[in-house]
Amino acid sequence: MSLLTIIQSACGELGLTQPTTVIGNTDASTTQLLALANREGKEMASIPGQWSGWPELRKQYTFTMVTAGSFTGISTTAGSNVLSGFSSTSGISVGYGVAGGSILTGASVTAVGSSTVTLDTPAQSTATGQTFVFGQVAYPIPTDLAAFIPATQWDRNFRWQMLGPLSAQEWQTIVSGISPVGPRLRFRVMGNQFYIQPPPGSTQTDILAFEYISNCWCMPTGTTTPSQTSWTADTDVYAWPEDTVVLGLKWRYLAAKGLNYAEEKDTWQNAIDRQVARSGTSRTLPLNSLNSGGIHLLGQANIPDTGFGT
Repeated sequence: MSLLTIIQSACGELGLTQPTTVIGNTDASTTQLLALANREGKEMASIPGQWSGWPELRKQYTFTMVTAGSFTGISTTAGSNVLSGFSSTSGISVGYGVAGGSILTGASVTAVGSSTVTLDTPAQSTATGQTFVFGQVAYPIPTDLAAFIPATQWDRNFRWQMLGPLSAQEWQTIVSGISPVGPRLRFRVMGNQFYIQPPPGSTQTDILAFEYISNCWCMPTGTTTPSQTSWTADTDVYAWPEDTVVLGLKWRYLAAKGLNYAEEKDTWQNAIDRQVARSGTSRTLPLNSLNSGGIHLLGQANIPDTGFGT
């Protein structure tokens, strides 16, 4: 199963000359079939499938919270964005969150000097000898992420599910208002980054995890995990059975040529429905179990006295 055999199969069924190469081939029909094969892959990857997306495209992502640690002896001036008195600012980076003293919860670092740190929010009071904790609050998300799988975000160190994603209003309540966030981590996705609140503590390096749907649907031959968003070699292989893309190519090619494609599309749709039902297996639903209302799914309450099965 490869891009070349897929195109050759589609051409054979459409009555077209079968090419010996696809990538780099300048033949008009082959070029069009390659474009349609890329379209088919993108559209197939976007089909929901079961359990929040295709099992073939599900991935798990883990990352570790980063803390710069605790810094003592720090001075603030009311109305000033500059924290001073650092013996060293090693480990602090622009964009890090800060907690401590009279600094608002949502403050972040905008500049780092040898003995000073500048924030995007001014201090609320003048004080000396304070302790502040700095930590990373924005983390990159996987480059192949197409969609998050809901309710899979966890803090593995505390074995707590993270709270979120927060709405814009909820997030601003936390970072701008006078509102404690409590011990559980909140999260929100902004600007292709995964934000957390509160910032990491002075020694907090929790492992955070979530699952997502990848936007990759094909891969080099010899590999098992989809890693590409388009065909790049004749030997590339598909994430799903070859028949699904061959059938997709047939109706898409006929449609592009302005020909009748209804029957071919129906055949393709039936193949897709079968694949959705088969991918990732399914749960067994015992008919004698209870539903959420405490009623048996199959029992005296929903079986007729006579004529059962007719």
